[in-house]
Amino acid sequence: MTVNASYRNSLAEGAARATYDAAITQAAQILVDACYQRDMLAATHGTRAVAEAAWYPGHPLGSIDAIQAAYEARQQQARRHVITAPTAA
Repeated sequence: MTVNASYRNSLAEGAARATYDAAITQAAQILVDACYQRDMLAATHGTRAVAEAAWYPGHPLGSIDAIQAAYEARQQQARRHVITAPTAA
């Protein structure tokens, strides 16, 4: 391999890495936005609305009731694991 080809390859790898990093960042932002929308739906309309929005034919949990129960269980588990910052005396 010539020096020119090696340089071109390193530029291509750098560009591919930058594209990959940008894609990961965008996917993470989409996930954060979806979680925010879900939590806002739960806060304004209740967990039943979240379950109804999440359900589709063939959903692994099977029913809206099962999705709602799973969501509520996850919420309760998350509340038990919340770490609060100490308050100033």
